Amino acid sequence: MQLDYQDPIADYCDIRDVSERVGRAIMQVIALSHRIAFTTWNDGDGAEHPILSVADLRNIRADVLDVTDDAAPCLARVGLQDVEIWAWYRFLNEQETTTQVRPYGVAAGDPGMWVKQHLPEVAACATNRYLAHVEFCAAQLSNKQLWNRCRGKTPAVFVSPTGDDIEENSQTRAFHRAQLRYQIRAMSANWRAGVTARMKPPIKDYEIADPGTMRTLGDIRRLFIHDNSLSHTVGVEHLSLGGLRNTFEKSAERIITDTMDVRAIVYTHTPNTPCEIVEPWRMWVQLQDELGKNAGPPFQIPGASNA
Repeated sequence: MQLDYQDPIADYCDIRDVSERVGRAIMQVIALSHRIAFTTWNDGDGAEHPILSVADLRNIRADVLDVTDDAAPCLARVGLQDVEIWAWYRFLNEQETTTQVRPYGVAAGDPGMWVKQHLPEVAACATNRYLAHVEFCAAQLSNKQLWNRCRGKTPAVFVSPTGDDIEENSQTRAFHRAQLRYQIRAMSANWRAGVTARMKPPIKDYEIADPGTMRTLGDIRRLFIHDNSLSHTVGVEHLSLGGLRNTFEKSAERIITDTMDVRAIVYTHTPNTPCEIVEPWRMWVQLQDELGKNAGPPFQIPGASNA
């Protein structure tokens, strides 16, 4: 006999991978709102051209795109007036449509496509883009390891799961309310030091390039206040903001990491009625028993009787 439990219905996350799915949704929302996007493409001879259309988007060379797929996907800003944001998915290999296209440098049938994004509401309202790297990774990674993972590209943000608390919310024990905990680390190497390494710098160019770790985490807090259900991610009720603290500084605050905690309230429904695959004769016997009838002639089943 085999048991095959039903999959969750579409209104809820799967309890088996809910922590990672919600964590990656947090990473994606931060990236869509604050990650730097390509605005030009290079023809290979050093000339830069604005990305005005999908045809220009196809001209972005694959060698300048992320080849590790560790972090949130690279973004491109298409158009001047009605701006669209497209994301690069290195392993995607589907038919081209109006919302997913290949660069000219990627042959048909090979993986690697640009996909048009649906922006969170707050990101669509002229949010500043300054993050060079956004990634979902383990909380156990040290600051040195984070520096290596972002390859020195800062400001960077790392989202890490730190555990959960789960409780049953139904008599069937199939419906659960989970509190998923995450740590969000902002890393900066802006070389300004002092107060402006963490807070908004007085020089406009610095503010655009790297507003400081406190300001970065402040932007993320503001983002989650405006969009506290992760753009209606399946099963997410809301995000709760947690504490903020400094976890690393080096060389008189020239390289620093500040950390913020976030809690996601998520609901999961896991059907716990198994589907049994049994022999037809046993199904018939079970049916007869349930209807209160005899199971057939005496001793139909070896060792059984109709008494």
